[in-house]
Amino acid sequence: MPHRFEVQTRSFGPHRALLRALLLKSADEVQIFAKHFDLDVTEILVSDRKVSQDAIVGLWQLAERVSLFYPFIAMEAARLFQLTDLGERGWLLSSAQDLSVVIGALREFLLHDNLSVVELGHEVVFRWTPDGHFPQPMSLYWLSVGLQFLFGQGILLGRETQVILPEICRPSTQRVQDALLNRFASDFGLTVIFRGDDVELRFNAQALAKTLRTADETVFQFFLKRCREQAPHDDTDKLLSKETLLIDKVKKLLLCHLSSSEFGSIAIASELGISTRTLERALAKEKMSLRLLKQDLQRKTAEEMLVMGVRAKEVAAQIGFEDVTAFSRAFQKWTGSSPTQFKKKKQHG
Repeated sequence: MPHRFEVQTRSFGPHRALLRALLLKSADEVQIFAKHFDLDVTEILVSDRKVSQDAIVGLWQLAERVSLFYPFIAMEAARLFQLTDLGERGWLLSSAQDLSVVIGALREFLLHDNLSVVELGHEVVFRWTPDGHFPQPMSLYWLSVGLQFLFGQGILLGRETQVILPEICRPSTQRVQDALLNRFASDFGLTVIFRGDDVELRFNAQALAKTLRTADETVFQFFLKRCREQAPHDDTDKLLSKETLLIDKVKKLLLCHLSSSEFGSIAIASELGISTRTLERALAKEKMSLRLLKQDLQRKTAEEMLVMGVRAKEVAAQIGFEDVTAFSRAFQKWTGSSPTQFKKKKQHG
């Protein structure tokens, strides 16, 4: 069984794009990194599993080594980044109406002590202070991810936009520094300056009201509800049985991976740090099976999304069906109605 990290674990999702880029440049080093931290490269590329803080730092250090030979590895990695790598929070951000809604979602679900968004009159400032052990390429990575998002959503970052990188990001040679500045100019039309200890992106507040290209209010409301339901709550479950608490954890894991047909008992047991036999016994004691539990979550999720107006094709993809036809057959079996009939009945009932 893969090593189970109990303390200070992080979701690997935000780093998948970096790992993809590193695989293209230095596959051998990636395999050494994975072996050292007992990680399955294929698994962490497709599932939102947790890894240790040490493994994340190890990946950062690998990026730093590779960047000595490929100075723009961080910017190239940012091009491979997908918001869905962030799981449900990524879907939330990608379906937001405008940047003001994105900022609200960031503040509620993603911001932490060293990352802030400040609105100063006619200017918005995204400010991030990297930790002391944070390698230089990671500042470029996260800044480029943010710029790629804005650029992809049609937010034009004009002359008034200011990008500040900490002095630690200043390349050691003038040649690489000039190349880096030219890369920001060609990719985003922006001028970068090196100053202080923070990564900052400053742009005109008028951009906050511009509708994003991927905006979808029904999808946003669905994932907003889901993210709030899964946010940490007060420790009120101490009276629940050990099996009930375990089933609750299984449900949360299944919900996070509902779109993946590959996420089964082996992956769940690994995430929970138990054997598959222990998992099966706990399910049996509650008179459940993993298949029926997943089907129940698929049905409930599909019903919620359809009532909110999400198209059947998008629902099918979200709950793990290869196409809308297979989803429609399953939904008919679950509810006695087709997705279209169910939606009409609920909307007119």
